[in-house]
Amino acid sequence: MTIGVKYCGGCNPRFERSSIVSRLRRDFPNAEIASALHGPADVIAIVCGCPAACASAEGLTAPGGVFTLTCPEDYDDLRRRIADAVASGSFPASSGEGSTQ
Repeated sequence: MTIGVKYCGGCNPRFERSSIVSRLRRDFPNAEIASALHGPADVIAIVCGCPAACASAEGLTAPGGVFTLTCPEDYDDLRRRIADAVASGSFPASSGEGSTQ
């Protein structure tokens, strides 16, 4: 499974945005974590540091969905949706590659 990540510009972060990627790596250790801008992904997380959610989803598509996170609490819904998709076989638990960013 490949999880694409796109960050906002970081002009007004209210939390450490990279903590979302750290949690993805912890919860999905066999997933490839890659830039959402450089190739296909099974799911995409747009990590915004504040409620303005200024990072655009334009042009981003993924079979598992494109999710915008604006606070650490948004992670639980993303994790649940990814876990449910893996459990249902919607996309594989492992991409066969190591994690990158």
